[in-house]
Amino acid sequence: GPAVSTRQSVTSNDLLEAQKSVEELLLKEAQGALRQKAEVDEGWQMVVTKHILDRKTSAKVGDITNQFSTSIKGELTAVFFPIKDMEAYIRTRLRDKIGEDRELVGFDPQKVVYSIEQIDPTSERATLSLVAKASSMLTTRSRVLAKEKFVGLSLEEATQRLLRVDGVESVRIKIRPSWIKKIPSSQDRIEIIVE
Repeated sequence: GPAVSTRQSVTSNDLLEAQKSVEELLLKEAQGALRQKAEVDEGWQMVVTKHILDRKTSAKVGDITNQFSTSIKGELTAVFFPIKDMEAYIRTRLRDKIGEDRELVGFDPQKVVYSIEQIDPTSERATLSLVAKASSMLTTRSRVLAKEKFVGLSLEEATQRLLRVDGVESVRIKIRPSWIKKIPSSQDRIEIIVE
């Protein structure tokens, strides 16, 4: 039978995909080598910066071939630090920012994004920046939720006062017996629950 050719025309997408694959492979290998050279285990976070110096490909768009080679030359700089220490530092800074009236919730250390701002290889010092997201929730220790602020208020006044507090989305007030329409005049008979 007739011979069938499997040769294809090289597209710009083929070149980009090849470079991307090689770059990912080299980055992974280099990170492993840097971690080994630094003699740190998985308990240490590694933040890297890369600088691509040169990219070469043996083919160009439109060439007819079923294979080609690509190479990348670059520099990789890594900074290592203990993950647990950094997580503790971030939690402390976030707690400082939200104040003692609120509790830190929803902080996921796996979602912190680090970047290298400055690096001095001679002194082995680096300045990092990071973006960490978390939520906070009012606590019953909050001054805005102090029981004395609600003593003797009507249900409507208490509800409106609570809805003006930053972070309060909804309010549910239960009074027993149900026919009473004011908050008790004794703080001992008031219970505040934050959900």
